[in-house]
Amino acid sequence: MSTEREVALITGGGTGIGRATAKALVGQGWDVIINGRRPDVLAEAIDEIEAGTKGEPGWGSASQVAGDVAMGETRWAIIDQVRSRHGRLDALVHCAGHAAFTPLGEASVSGLQGYMGVHTEAALDLVTQAWDLLRAQGLGRVVLVSSMSAHDPFPGLGVYGMAKAALEALARAVAVDGDGAISAWALAVGCVDTPMLRQLVGDDEALQRLNPAPPESVAAVVGDLLAGRRGEPSGATIMADQF
Repeated sequence: MSTEREVALITGGGTGIGRATAKALVGQGWDVIINGRRPDVLAEAIDEIEAGTKGEPGWGSASQVAGDVAMGETRWAIIDQVRSRHGRLDALVHCAGHAAFTPLGEASVSGLQGYMGVHTEAALDLVTQAWDLLRAQGLGRVVLVSSMSAHDPFPGLGVYGMAKAALEALARAVAVDGDGAISAWALAVGCVDTPMLRQLVGDDEALQRLNPAPPESVAAVVGDLLAGRRGEPSGATIMADQF
């Protein structure tokens, strides 16, 4: 089955930046598939998106495929679902991730491997599994959500930043090997009001001191990139102060 509307796959699409991005893209006429570990959270996100469309013409659609992208078999199944449902993939937006404060003196290789699994290995596997689908459109696009921790790590987030730095390297690699048929960007986001940030800081007072940006601000950048409304070249990392 092949659809005429553009199709986007968004990992981490049940909450935070992924959820806001899904809502924005559906509003721009995309058919969006959101992925996350919890089917109930994904269902809530789809209900919110559908409630916002109110059947207006020009809107796209949202569907879900649940699973943990840290697992290889899940990643392969996700792309198989995209292929069977839509027959095309125009954009991959990788938002899935997790973080915990770990002082560098207490960090471990296993901790780094945990970060790499969901942030970097998942992104690489999804990109390679979807490579033919993305190239087939002649204008495949990949957006990888990185972090300012890759450039100016907050204490305790250095290993997290290492995994995010690898994502930015992947964006550059996609830009080179995509050879004009697939473009890629990384977004080095700062403090954004997401469930992950709230879990990290622990209380509302600390959150207010950070003055986080709304996830919709990042979603707007993703939407502009996919629509060709930004000037950054493929392979670029867009820093938080450029949002």
